[in-house]
Amino acid sequence: MLSYCRLLMVFSLGLFVSVSPMAAAEGLITDISYPSGDFSDFNDGKPVGSVSFGYFQEPGGTRSGAELAIMSDISAYTSGRLSGVLYFGKNSEGVEDVFAGYSISLLFHTDFSHVNILSGVGIFLGESLVCDEDVDTDSEEECEKESIGAFFPELGVSIDLGGVRIYPYVRRYFDSKIHNKENRDAYGLQLGIHF
Repeated sequence: MLSYCRLLMVFSLGLFVSVSPMAAAEGLITDISYPSGDFSDFNDGKPVGSVSFGYFQEPGGTRSGAELAIMSDISAYTSGRLSGVLYFGKNSEGVEDVFAGYSISLLFHTDFSHVNILSGVGIFLGESLVCDEDVDTDSEEECEKESIGAFFPELGVSIDLGGVRIYPYVRRYFDSKIHNKENRDAYGLQLGIHF
């Protein structure tokens, strides 16, 4: 008799443990309501992302770069961006350098319909290729590859013209291998298409 009671208790406990989470999950799923009935439509029907191509440059320097980015709204006031970056030219000491890698950014913005101010921070991870020509020995350029990381605050203005996004911005780079100590600022322009 005791073994039947134990078996019944184990069966009841197993049934309770397996059914309760499913019932709770079903209750959570059916109780969620979104502004327009679609979980991805938190932005009241406005586009939530863009694919853009950009160009940036250092003021007073000879270095510039190109950036291919995907940006998506996380909420009505927050966006995330993932970029592939190529940065090339000469630094203030005349040494050729190239940076290539990826950056990820978190940006906070206003929620207006056509013009929005964005500010945030980002990090860059990649490699730099520094080439230096030895003028004393007339030898070919010697290039050295090294890993590089950078942190940057960013401020910009997003202008939405229908399906097109124009984004001028400024950044200040703080990198782990500063080859250009005088010019760490960069200004740029991105042109994007909404999705």
